[in-house]
Amino acid sequence: MGRGFATAGAAVILLILTVCNPLSVTAESNDENTIVVESNGDRGWVRLSCDSPSAGACNTASIRVIDSDGGIHELEADASNSAETWLDGGEGTVSIHLPPQHNSSHWNVHYVIPTSEGHEVGDHPESMSDPIIQDANEGQNTGLLVENDIDAIHIPSNKGDIIALNLEASRSNLSIDVYDKSTQPPSLIGNTDGDILVLETPSNQGLDIKVRTDGGSEDNPYRFEMQIHTDAEEISDSIPPLSEWQGSIGPSDTSGDLISLQVGASNEVRIAIDSPDAGDINIERMNGEMSETLNSSNQDPNLFVIEDVGAATVVVILRVTSEDPAIYSVSHTVIGPRDGENLGDAPNRMFEEGDNSAAWPTIVHDGVQRQGHLSSPEDIDIWLFEIETENGSNVKINPSVESTNCCLIQILNVGDNGTVGGFTTEQNLSKGTHAIRVSKNPNWTGVWNPYYSFSVTETPLDGPAVYVDRSDEFMTFYLLAGFLFLSPLLPIAYWQWKERGTIRVERHERRRLSRLRERLSGIGLDSQHDEDIDAALNSLGDSEWDAIVDEWGEPLLRYRTEDIEIAAWKPIDMEATLLVGLRPIKEWSHAGLRLSVQSGERIEINDVNPKRIHFEDEIAIDRLPIGELLFLRICHEVGPKKMDIILNGTINGEQVTAMPPRAVDTEEE
Repeated sequence: MGRGFATAGAAVILLILTVCNPLSVTAESNDENTIVVESNGDRGWVRLSCDSPSAGACNTASIRVIDSDGGIHELEADASNSAETWLDGGEGTVSIHLPPQHNSSHWNVHYVIPTSEGHEVGDHPESMSDPIIQDANEGQNTGLLVENDIDAIHIPSNKGDIIALNLEASRSNLSIDVYDKSTQPPSLIGNTDGDILVLETPSNQGLDIKVRTDGGSEDNPYRFEMQIHTDAEEISDSIPPLSEWQGSIGPSDTSGDLISLQVGASNEVRIAIDSPDAGDINIERMNGEMSETLNSSNQDPNLFVIEDVGAATVVVILRVTSEDPAIYSVSHTVIGPRDGENLGDAPNRMFEEGDNSAAWPTIVHDGVQRQGHLSSPEDIDIWLFEIETENGSNVKINPSVESTNCCLIQILNVGDNGTVGGFTTEQNLSKGTHAIRVSKNPNWTGVWNPYYSFSVTETPLDGPAVYVDRSDEFMTFYLLAGFLFLSPLLPIAYWQWKERGTIRVERHERRRLSRLRERLSGIGLDSQHDEDIDAALNSLGDSEWDAIVDEWGEPLLRYRTEDIEIAAWKPIDMEATLLVGLRPIKEWSHAGLRLSVQSGERIEINDVNPKRIHFEDEIAIDRLPIGELLFLRICHEVGPKKMDIILNGTINGEQVTAMPPRAVDTEEE
């Protein structure tokens, strides 16, 4: 977990998280010698006392407190006697004025001034199980313990969050107990009576704290700060030198915090890592799949030194883990010479596949002098520059006067195939990446000067026009134009899609359905044998439901529920006959079909095809599998003109009845 980083003005910056002096840290506004706090109107308290009365450093001191109603309180104290006052001026600005000669290292101003954020609303309950328990404010929290009062407060945090508690001020001694809310009963996992307490939240239920006075029955105002550090605060950007990064880590975070530090190739890096809460922090340097544990300096346990980061290394990745919850800070500085604008020494070879090209200093053809350093007479520096003109350019190196004799500054021509050419100070170069090589002049006999500087002049070469295929830059236009040309076809495609049900029925399917209807109606048959009728009905079961409805026309009855779809037709020229189609949407068991007359009289069923057991007005069907069509030709006695079709059965063990809301009119054609 981590906090963001901020630029600092020193080579090595150590984060010091101690019990901060409230004169400079806890004040809402601090104009050198004045503490200003916006009070919400509740009762406040201020005390002036000597931190080390036995050391003899305190004589007398005084401060002025101006209440929100303008009331002035002068507090004067000495080494043996503190001074305090209560504030009851109501809502408004409270200011505490310190004299210019006030020495805050010996004297301490303790205060509890309730603000609009973080102050208890009413009185905190004493029980952690009380439903009205309040959440702690991330930042300042204030409250008041009356006599033997206990304040229970909830910290809304998630598993793995790091919690920091700092008791900043109280009138008399008190302690803060921290409980794990995920256990029954809640278990005590930490306690503080003034030192910073850092814990890791064990579960997503958060933590509960109890604030209690350690003896005494006087009113005891208190103020503490609570901070929650989460994984969401981690950063992925690399940290430049002279910057500080604050983070937190706990034992459950086994993967650790990965921190990227910007460093200089071949240079030394000094890393300062501080954890004042005494967490057992482990620091590793990551190198791909490999890792190396870093040991602190003998002189400073918070300082880690890498003497040479590597010839082409510009980023050092650290992994921070800890066996205890901890808050820490990281800062670093790079020690060593620089080539160009890079943090380190230029490599002595050309870059290869897999190298980070940022390790090589680059040159912009702006005529500005580039400065570098040869770390030894045997050192070689390689600089990179880019030729962007299509016909190439004439490149000339212009060394400074001091560098003319001591060093050889030469163009290293790199061919299209990656081969390295000869060394010259002026050369025509093709488009692409090239290099400049800097080394000690072997003929130089004077005093060795490791510093050099030079500039580069580039003149584009004339030549025939070079045509470049830039069609890919117009791809968006081509796509848009194609869409506009094809857009008139979209309505046609939509109509085709909308009528897909009708189109799906092909002409040969229409003819087959028409012949089946004629067979069921007795037209064109040489016989009315049962096997012919059964074959026709079974053939219908292989057809599509929508196709049958489309070819045979609107049925006399069509009824659909979430369980079944029922349709009924009257065959041509056949009296007292119905063709009933069933399309199960869910699987039916123990199904039966019944013809019913609204007048209550029974209608006799004479015959059913395909053959089914039937008695009087009922037909036994039994099982109806999902999606399997069933067609029945039912011959019944001549009688009622209207009748109901009722389907009974069970679905998933429950009795179900499907009955269309209207009767079938057998006189309709």
